[in-house]
Amino acid sequence: MSALRRTRWQDVSLESMTAAMEGAPAWDRDDTTRPAQHAEQHAIVETLRRLIDEALTDKQWMALTAALGGMPVEAIARRMDSNVNAVYKLLHDARQRLKHGLATAGYTAADVQSAFA
Repeated sequence: MSALRRTRWQDVSLESMTAAMEGAPAWDRDDTTRPAQHAEQHAIVETLRRLIDEALTDKQWMALTAALGGMPVEAIARRMDSNVNAVYKLLHDARQRLKHGLATAGYTAADVQSAFA
């Protein structure tokens, strides 16, 4: 399975992953959500988008985008001419910045979980 996964990501560049995320359609609500829950979800997503644009470095953004797209950390490290530990650190720092930004905006982990439950 690991060999198949490596083969799948062998010819995918980080630039194509990030370009795909930039062109992603706007977030749509689930028709089963209540209007109040949808408003909360929308506010959280918009806060995250703002934080991604403002708080993350380009390398953090590229690593996070690739990881969210399903690319293995080993493949990300290879494409960034780095090592696995450095990519893990980039991802850790990106998550910490997003978590801190959400907390500064007034959202707790429980708020986010309940909004998307």
